[in-house]
Amino acid sequence: MIEGKLDDHFPLVIWQTGSGTQTNMNANEVIANRAIELLGGALGSKKPIHPNDDVNRSQSSNDVFPTAMHVAEVEQIEGRLRPALEALRGVLDAKAHEFADIVKIAARIFRTPPR
Repeated sequence: MIEGKLDDHFPLVIWQTGSGTQTNMNANEVIANRAIELLGGALGSKKPIHPNDDVNRSQSSNDVFPTAMHVAEVEQIEGRLRPALEALRGVLDAKAHEFADIVKIAARIFRTPPR
């Protein structure tokens, strides 16, 4: 699944209820069927691996889906956002040093007084 080889087994739309039951149960069924296939069973038979009993272990989608989303968020923040912000900070710091000796006239901002 991680390599994307089973993507065609996820015909779901991104727009669904907040608990993610559709995605969670679809993932459980795909995982169960792959395990059944590896164990030599008949696809869709739910034997010897059952999607809810063995894969999901009767967990609530209200627990599983938000947790998966939080893990994905942290991975994106740590893997993409933080490095991008650090690179931006470096570029801005370099520009600040580059222009440090340039004298400029400060601009005054006039604001409307509060009513």
